[in-house]
Amino acid sequence: MTKLQFEKELRNKLAHVSVAEKQKIVDYFNELFWEKSDAGEDEKSIIKSFGDIDEIVASFTEDSFFEKNVKAIKSKTRSFFSNKYLLTVYFSLFFITIPLTIAALSIVFSLGIAVLAVIFSFFVCGVVFVIAGPLYAGYGVYLLFSHPASGLAQIGVGVCVFGMGVLFFLLLRYVEFLRILVFVKKGNKKKAYARANGMKKLRAVLAITSVVIIVLGAGVFTAGFAKADWSYARLDTVEYTAVREDIDAPVTEINVNVKSRNVYIVACSDDFKVQGFNYLKSELAVDFDRDAGVLTIKESYRYSGRDIFEVFALSDHKKQRVYIYLPKNISQIKVTSIAGDLRLEGFNADAVSVQSTAGDLRMKDCEIGELNVRAAAGDVRITNSKINNVNVRTTAGDVKIWLIGKRNEYSIELDTRAGNKNMKDQINTSSDKKIYISTTAGDIKLYFK
Repeated sequence: MTKLQFEKELRNKLAHVSVAEKQKIVDYFNELFWEKSDAGEDEKSIIKSFGDIDEIVASFTEDSFFEKNVKAIKSKTRSFFSNKYLLTVYFSLFFITIPLTIAALSIVFSLGIAVLAVIFSFFVCGVVFVIAGPLYAGYGVYLLFSHPASGLAQIGVGVCVFGMGVLFFLLLRYVEFLRILVFVKKGNKKKAYARANGMKKLRAVLAITSVVIIVLGAGVFTAGFAKADWSYARLDTVEYTAVREDIDAPVTEINVNVKSRNVYIVACSDDFKVQGFNYLKSELAVDFDRDAGVLTIKESYRYSGRDIFEVFALSDHKKQRVYIYLPKNISQIKVTSIAGDLRLEGFNADAVSVQSTAGDLRMKDCEIGELNVRAAAGDVRITNSKINNVNVRTTAGDVKIWLIGKRNEYSIELDTRAGNKNMKDQINTSSDKKIYISTTAGDIKLYFK
């Protein structure tokens, strides 16, 4: 009997079965036939292995046949999940790929955010420069009547700043490029290409214009600089009032509270004094309590309509510093600064405390009992100094310290989350000298000599 004869006879004998069920049974034997045929069996032996057709039909019920035969075919597709080894491999790969997939998506997302941040920063810089440029130039026009050289230089700076703002806006073509991609994706290619050509011409005009503006501004600034005999100090139009306080009694404690000034505290043998300037909206107040030996220096701000424009003035930053010349031996030094650097040189002090929001600390040739530094953003650099206890905590900044002494004399703990350190922690419970340095983003370098 051939396959076709078997299938025809089977259909005739299954006349009492529904069409759907009849087709299922026929499909089952067809699939079984082709599996055995692929295995190398001939047609007659395959048909013979199926058995007598009458016995097949007589023993058939919908439930028994479906469970024994048709379900057997579907069970082959589920055999993968019945194998414990394959299941283990499958789920292992699944759980391994999840973190990798998440990491890859996170990288793509971070890159996207970074690109958007760069584009946004260009936009912000462009807006700020375009606004600030005319303000600089406007103040320069005001200065022309009293300080011609400074006025010309100020106008030149304003024109250059405005030109740079236009250049920043040119970089926003990447945003326009994204919009063009949206048009192309929507299928409106003609509109996309027309927009691209139009923006290309506009960018060319803006580029030429901005370069001309910058060159013109540079020329005006050079003219003003030449008129001031090539001296930047002569371009300074800010009004300064000298502040000086002579120290004629022993000093045991220094308290300095400034907002934007750099502070220089230097040990000397004579001519002890505090020296600085009042300028713009910043006023320096010096109070010396001779009986207690406490020196207090505080910076305050005054505001007026004119100060708004003088902020744009070219000024000599050296005159905005505070110089403090004191005896070498002092009990305590406290400095609080919002935006300014601190220099400390040549002191012997029991305790030094520094709190800074944005500014660097430089210290050298000092002998200190206890040093405490809290800085949000700024580097700490200490050289050739002898300090018994060091406690430095910064958020963003490098810490480099060269101490006089031996490493085994200290208990050392260094902590940095995003940076490098040049030595491991050294916990010495028997030592009364301790070094703790912590920074969130920065390197830690500690040396002994």
